[in-house]
Amino acid sequence: MASLQHPTHPHALIRRVLSENCSINCYFCWQLIQGSAYCCQESCEYYLHESCALMELPLLILQHPFHPQHPLKLTPNTRYSCGNCEYSMDLVLAVATLPPENKDEEEESREEDMIQHVAHDHPLSSFSIKMPEWIPCRGCWLKKSGRVYGCRQCQFLVHESCAQAPPEIRHPFHPRHSLTLVFDHGNGFQCQACGMKRFNQLAYYCHECRFHLDVPCATVIGTPPPEDLKNKDTPIIQHFSHRHQMTSFHVNMEFGYILCPVCDLNISGEIYCCPDCIFLIHKSCADKLSPETVHFLHPSHPLKLLEKPWYSAGRYGCCCCGRADSGLHFNCKECMFNLDPNCALRTLSAAKEGVATKFQPHAHEHPMTLCSFSKMKIGKTCSACKQYIDGLAYRCSLCIGGFVLHKSCAELPVEIEHPFHQVHPLKLLPKAPADYFYCNACHERSEGFTFCCITCQFYLDVGCASIKLTLKHPRHEHSLTYFQKSQIPWRCASCGKGSCIDVYRCMPCNFILHHDCLPLPPTVNHKCHPYHPLILCDEFVDGNPDAQYCDYCETIRNPDHGVYRCEECWYTTHIGCVITETEGELKLLGGADEDPQLTKVNEEIATKQAVIEKTRALASPGRGVTQSAAKISVSLVYAIAIIRGLSDLLFTLGHNERQRKCEERVRSALSKLLSPR
Repeated sequence: MASLQHPTHPHALIRRVLSENCSINCYFCWQLIQGSAYCCQESCEYYLHESCALMELPLLILQHPFHPQHPLKLTPNTRYSCGNCEYSMDLVLAVATLPPENKDEEEESREEDMIQHVAHDHPLSSFSIKMPEWIPCRGCWLKKSGRVYGCRQCQFLVHESCAQAPPEIRHPFHPRHSLTLVFDHGNGFQCQACGMKRFNQLAYYCHECRFHLDVPCATVIGTPPPEDLKNKDTPIIQHFSHRHQMTSFHVNMEFGYILCPVCDLNISGEIYCCPDCIFLIHKSCADKLSPETVHFLHPSHPLKLLEKPWYSAGRYGCCCCGRADSGLHFNCKECMFNLDPNCALRTLSAAKEGVATKFQPHAHEHPMTLCSFSKMKIGKTCSACKQYIDGLAYRCSLCIGGFVLHKSCAELPVEIEHPFHQVHPLKLLPKAPADYFYCNACHERSEGFTFCCITCQFYLDVGCASIKLTLKHPRHEHSLTYFQKSQIPWRCASCGKGSCIDVYRCMPCNFILHHDCLPLPPTVNHKCHPYHPLILCDEFVDGNPDAQYCDYCETIRNPDHGVYRCEECWYTTHIGCVITETEGELKLLGGADEDPQLTKVNEEIATKQAVIEKTRALASPGRGVTQSAAKISVSLVYAIAIIRGLSDLLFTLGHNERQRKCEERVRSALSKLLSPR
């Protein structure tokens, strides 16, 4: 397993091929890592894409375009700093904005493209960023690669599309007046389309109406508006969810933030739109609504669908999830009872499918009511597992602060038999004796529910208690369980390297295998030992455990780690010396990089084996030699061949400890061969 000492991290990084189950982000570009990565062996949670890790980072930038007056030096805290002044810049920004070494004439001419932009006081020059989605744009705060405009003095960058955005537009969301492109310098504004508060970015603004649209939302329908809005043949919809007629059309919203008022997901695909009110709703969601509904959360009166709250404050509070909103909702005016559409539809659908609307969990004293939460709108965490809830849950209306459980967590049993702790059953406790605990499986600190054995002080959090045995591996007697992440590094029994992510583990034995170490072949034929196959073993100890050597690389090996060894000759090697991973495929070593001295020794031993076979033939019956004499003759010749071969090998390698051990083996073999039969 390849290792790398990266200049931005104090510990060695090992190359891993991560599984699809593992979800981690690169420390450089913050993008999700899929496939090959370099990971810290310690508990640093430092992970890099293979491409990011192998990128050639200059230790010294003599003349960066953003700070040409002094050289910049790479520091361990992933920044480039100037030793002459206090100037420093982020590593990602510094590398991404370095000019290419070879520029053609066209590139040179584009480099001279300068503009004066409303977003910045200084002129912006055009250049290219080749790193994919590394740098956020100061105009829209989205990450894109390609051409940018930037101020070299201030580290200010905007995408080419934002830099070339028209200074004034007419938009269907505000048809009365034109909108002017402005830049917010810290006061903040609220986008009238998505309702989000924005700071320090571009917006289209109507000075007369104080109307704001951030740039991504302004491009949802586009400027000018799509042909669907102007086409007289486009279907006009009169839907009970909105007081005005709406247009039906298709939109592809790649970067906007406008959410559907029913499902709370980004607007895309087939939608209904009223541009005058900036009301957009998925066609599929509109089809699920009804003007009036009867709900189990409020069975005394029907609930009517309202476009806006009738309260003087202009907002309502959902009696299911608790969020406050000002848009579409179900309401009982007599009881002042409100439900947002997402909660109403989700819970009604679940009740029709047979999900209990009332439930009494084992770990709570009060009955709980079925409800629904949206992670996009309200960040509610489960009291049992402490994870965010996005979907069905049970809520206690009697507990102050809102005691809420995932549906699956509410249905947890009182006691379980678990393979991680087979000596005693584990009992469910809503709180650990010390108000918190460290899970014995993943080592995470938790204040939620725990399955525990008080006798053994063994604790599992809800997530780890639900983990099932994943696979049976031929290298271990027990089944292994997959863990995506741990707070402490686990040493792999195969490669001997540490890692906190993407491992398979036997809890009772603490036997660990990296995901990418699973597919090791049980036997290999290798050029370093061409006489017999090498067999995969969990461990092998010969003599003193502190003096175990690899016969291939002649370095000390860990006696607790797996090896490949020959059962006939005791030839033993590191797994990493025999097998490496290249582009995800297992390949055997020992070809072009073979040590010529070892090759010479192998040839001499092969010659001696030919002598032995010839002696065996001479000692066969009918040749005038007795059977006992033949056995001794063959044994002596074989032993002499072994001694000569080992002596040549030891003389070549010159290792005193190995020489002593091998001589002991040879004497033992001689005593067995020459003993009377």
